Amino acid sequence: MKNDKTSNITIAILFWIILLAGLFLRGYQYFMNRSLWHDEAHLALNFIDLDFTGLTKPLENYQTAPILFLFSIEAVSHLFGFGEMSLRLIPFLFSILALPVFYFMVVELTKNKITALIAFCLYAFNISLVYYASELKPYTVDVSVYVMLIYAAISSNSFVCKYRTLLLMLGGSIAILMSNASSVVMFTIMVYFFSSWHKYKKEGNSGIIVFESQVKHWYILACWMIVFAVNFLKFIYNHPYGDGMKQIWAFTFAPIPYVNEGFGNFISARIEDTFFSDMFVISKDYYFNYVLAALFIIALLRIFIKRDKTIFIITVLPVFLHLVLSMLKMYPFFFRFILYLMPAFMTLIAIGITTLYDILARRIHNLVAITFVGYCLFFGLKKSITSFPKWEINIRPALLYINQHYPANTNVIITTPASMYEYYYKIGFVKNGNFKTIRWDIHPGEFLNEPLIKEQKANYIMMQSIDEVYMPELRAKGLVVKEFRENNFMVSEIKPAQ
Repeated sequence: MKNDKTSNITIAILFWIILLAGLFLRGYQYFMNRSLWHDEAHLALNFIDLDFTGLTKPLENYQTAPILFLFSIEAVSHLFGFGEMSLRLIPFLFSILALPVFYFMVVELTKNKITALIAFCLYAFNISLVYYASELKPYTVDVSVYVMLIYAAISSNSFVCKYRTLLLMLGGSIAILMSNASSVVMFTIMVYFFSSWHKYKKEGNSGIIVFESQVKHWYILACWMIVFAVNFLKFIYNHPYGDGMKQIWAFTFAPIPYVNEGFGNFISARIEDTFFSDMFVISKDYYFNYVLAALFIIALLRIFIKRDKTIFIITVLPVFLHLVLSMLKMYPFFFRFILYLMPAFMTLIAIGITTLYDILARRIHNLVAITFVGYCLFFGLKKSITSFPKWEINIRPALLYINQHYPANTNVIITTPASMYEYYYKIGFVKNGNFKTIRWDIHPGEFLNEPLIKEQKANYIMMQSIDEVYMPELRAKGLVVKEFRENNFMVSEIKPAQ
C-alpha cells in the first residue's frame, strides 16, 4: 500500500514536470513571434482581404482549410489584428488544451501510468508538435481532435461517462468543421463503439444495457453524418482546386500494392520523413532506428497476444485508414497531413518500451530496465531538444533591409516570397508598396527576356530565395550592384541590362 502511494506521488510529480515543461516549450515557441513562412502567408492574406462571407468561397492563393477553422481565425483577427501571434492563436490554444488530455487518453487506453508517462514525455517534447502548435495551419488542430475525441470515447471519468453522448455529438460536429482529419478519427471511434457491443454481451450485460449503448452510438453517428454531409456538399464536393491539389500532392498518394509498382519505395520514403527527418526527427545514433522498429513490432505483438482490440482500433486502424484514403487519392499520406497520427505512434512506442522494460526488470535488473528507458527517451528526443526553438524561415531581416536602404518608390520585383512580402506590406511592416511579382521558375538565360525585367529603366530590387538559378548570369554581366543575404532570402539591387 505504501509503495503504491509512493508510486502514485512519483507519477503525479513527473506528470506535472512534463506538463509544465511542455507548456513552456509551446509558449516559448509561440511568443517568439517568428515571421510567417510561405504557406502561412498564402492563407493569412485571405483573412486580410476577405470577410466571413468571402471565406465560404474558394480562397485566394490556392488555399483550402476547414470552414470553422477559417471563421475562428477571422474572428480572432477582428479582435486582435492580423499579426503573427493573432493568426496563430487558435492552433496554439488547441495544442495547450490537448497536451494534458493526451496523458489521460493513454492511461485509459493502456491502463498503465508508466506507459502513459513515456508517451506523454515524447508528446510534450517533440519539436514538430511544439512547432506546429503555433503555425497558421490546421495541423495541430488535427492532433488535438484525435486526442480529445478519443479520450471522450474511451474515458472512464464520471463526468465524461455521464455526458459522453453529448460531448461526442458536439465535439465531433465541431471537429468536422475544424479538422480535415476528423473523419478518420470519427470512423475509428465508431468502429470502437460497434466492437464494444460484442464485449458488453460477453461481459454478461443485459440486453437493455446493450440496446441503450447502441442507441446512443447511433445518435452520435447520425449527428456526425449530418454535419459531415452538409460540410462535404457545401465546402468539399466539386471544389475548384480539387484536381489541381491532386496533381500537386501526387507524390503523397500511395501506390496500390501488387497493382502499381513502387509501394515499398513509397512506404520507405514515408518512414524516413515521418520518423527521422520531418515529423518525429528521431536520432539514428547507436542503432536507435533499429530499436524503434523493434519497439513497434513488440507493441503490435503484445496487442495481438493480449487480443487488445481497443488499442489496435485506436492506434493501428487510423494509420491503415489514412493509407487507404491515400491510395484512393483522397488524402495525402505525408508528414504534415498525418501529424494527427503522432499520438497513436507515440502510444505504440511507449507500449513497446514498457514491454521491454518489464522483461528486463524481471529477468535482469531494474537498473538495466531504467537505463533502457533512458536510452529510448534520449535518442527519441535528442533532435527535438537540440532543434528547439525552431525557426526555419525568417523574412524580416530582408524586409528591414529594404525599408532601411531604399526609397519607398523603388521598384521591387519578387519571386517566391511574394505572398510573404504582400502580407507584411498589408500589416504595415514593409514600407515599399511598389512591388510586382515574377514567376520563380525562370531558367538561366531567360531572366533578362522577361517583359517585366525588360521594361525596367532604373536600378530595381530583386527579392528572392537565395538559391535562384538566374543570379550567376546577372553577376557575370556586372548587373548586380549589391546584395544582402540572411536566412533563406536575398535582396539584390540590379541595373537594367540596356
